[in-house]
Amino acid sequence: YPNPFNPDTNIKFSVVKEGKYQLDVFNLNGEKISTIVNKFLPTGIYTFAFNADKLSSGIYFYTLLDKDNMMRLTDKMLLLK
Repeated sequence: YPNPFNPDTNIKFSVVKEGKYQLDVFNLNGEKISTIVNKFLPTGIYTFAFNADKLSSGIYFYTLLDKDNMMRLTDKMLLLK
């Protein structure tokens, strides 16, 4: 949130099982723009900031990957400048 955003947003999610997690941002072409998190996380609720100051307006996706259980969550973000 917020969505749409300019140029900062927060990505919030909960971890119900501790493990190794990776949070990445991709453009519409599937190219990785940024890795925000790549570490072990205990159970809890997390909020990570993302700054898109150097990106152009458009649709981006963030993907949260639970590396231990190979679970993946993807959601859309809209950047308006």
